[in-house]
Amino acid sequence: MSSTHDHLRFFAALTSLDELLVDDTITPEVAVARAAIALGAAVGLDTADRTVVARPDGTTAAGDDDETGSPAAGYRELGDGWRIWISPAQGYDSVIPDSWSADLSVWHMPSPIDTALARIAATVTIAGLRAGTRTLASDIRAVVDGDLSDEDRMGPIGRLRIAAPRSVAVMAFLGPAPDVDRIVHQVRAISDSVHHTRLDRVHLVLATDFDAFGQITVPTGVRGGYMPSRPALAAPDSWRRAKNALRFALPSTADAPPRPAASVFVDATELGCYELLAEELTPEGMARIADVQRLEELRTQSSPDILETLLAVASTDSLRQAARIVHLHHNSVAHRVERAERVLGFSCTEPYGRARLLLTLTVHRLFASRSLF
Repeated sequence: MSSTHDHLRFFAALTSLDELLVDDTITPEVAVARAAIALGAAVGLDTADRTVVARPDGTTAAGDDDETGSPAAGYRELGDGWRIWISPAQGYDSVIPDSWSADLSVWHMPSPIDTALARIAATVTIAGLRAGTRTLASDIRAVVDGDLSDEDRMGPIGRLRIAAPRSVAVMAFLGPAPDVDRIVHQVRAISDSVHHTRLDRVHLVLATDFDAFGQITVPTGVRGGYMPSRPALAAPDSWRRAKNALRFALPSTADAPPRPAASVFVDATELGCYELLAEELTPEGMARIADVQRLEELRTQSSPDILETLLAVASTDSLRQAARIVHLHHNSVAHRVERAERVLGFSCTEPYGRARLLLTLTVHRLFASRSLF
């Protein structure tokens, strides 16, 4: 058989694989089966929970039932624990040429095995997306999944166009979906690669080369935390820290860029030692703290903005300064502080008392956020 004939058979097989891309009925399993028939070789698909082996006669086997009798000639990682591979099949005439090395080296082209794997990878990926087996959301989740290896996350990172040397900022939001969508629209106006999905109640937003956090208008009722841009492989740690920051955030009270003191959109890098509280304190432990119990009692018996007033007191040097922050007369603030001191059982204006009040407010806020995740 001539070399030209080998080439033509191979290109015909590649063309048949390309045609599968426009067939919206193809599943990943059917894609590998059709590839095995076209190539005259065994084609395998490994996922996190199964293995499918397709043979040139159109039959498939599940699990480890590989009867090809030969080791894989080549494989390609697809990310998320997915991998495809090609192996010679005994008794079948493969259309994959094995003697192109001299011709290919001149043109610096990939080998026939690599070319075939690339076509199968595209078909399987598209088929998986259509079937819901592989989705954009699953790729986004995989990028921040700390249980996956760096190798497994490289595929999703590449597909989302956030691979090195680009960096990615990770944001966590809590609030109505339409309002979070408004934030994502603002981020997309600045970053050319933005991805958004939801994990339980929390919205995850990834944005490449993004640092304009202070320009984001946070709609009323929405709160968020973020970790500034870092390499994409650090995304699991960034996601963990963004969620920690979210636990310190308060719902926005106006459609406006958040003031730093408002704690609406919290920078994880600004938490310092307080981040340890978010990670180490349990709801049961916080519920046992007497100061937290008394503060919750005060909150339920007082005006809705009592916690905001006490935070201003704990963060300033005088009641007059606190009054300016919360837009109240200083006598009103003094009256609220007196009532708070009676319930809490300690001074809120002495240096030690201010520190104790700030810590109590912090732990109380963390306790209130226990149901966010």
